[in-house]
Amino acid sequence: MSEKVMLASCDYIFQSGKSAGICFFGGEPLLKKDLIYKAIEYYKILSKEKNMPFSCKMTTNGTLLDKEFLEYAKKIGMLIGLSFDGCGQDICRKYTNGSGTFRDVEEKAKLLLEYIPNSYAMMTIAPQAVHTYAESVEYLYNLGFHNITATPAYGKRVKWTDEKLEELKAELKKTADFYKKCFENDKHIYFGTFDSKISDAISGINSGAR
Repeated sequence: MSEKVMLASCDYIFQSGKSAGICFFGGEPLLKKDLIYKAIEYYKILSKEKNMPFSCKMTTNGTLLDKEFLEYAKKIGMLIGLSFDGCGQDICRKYTNGSGTFRDVEEKAKLLLEYIPNSYAMMTIAPQAVHTYAESVEYLYNLGFHNITATPAYGKRVKWTDEKLEELKAELKKTADFYKKCFENDKHIYFGTFDSKISDAISGINSGAR
């Protein structure tokens, strides 16, 4: 995105309503870190001019997170979501040289949680990594993420077989046991994959029907 488009987007966001919000995502938004800084400073100006509070969040793969940016993000109250597949990270997320990214992202995750403890983790579960599902949820929780979502990978290049779907079902059952254990021990956890369905059931909404 160019600076011109970014400024136009800011103007659009603040043209109506009582508040404004923006999410930086990509690709990897931190490749344009300078543009993020400019956008936030422009939001502050517009927020004051129009008397509209604003909020912002970002999703990132974590590789470019550093203390300087996290100090800034903490100061402005930015919520950050980390794309991190937990124990299955190295199966699908590799550097161009073929090496895994797990250890690097794990260190960035610890740094992120140090500055912004309410950050959330987002897993994408590919068929070849489905056996790590439950283990990854528990790992991310113990790392410090108490807000976690898990989404099955989909698209033309993704092949879910009946065998892998049965494996997914078994992993979900194991995850449910861990989820239940957290509540029984008064440990806070928000696992969007379950919580959204529970909320629908309580309110009588069948989201699947949509």
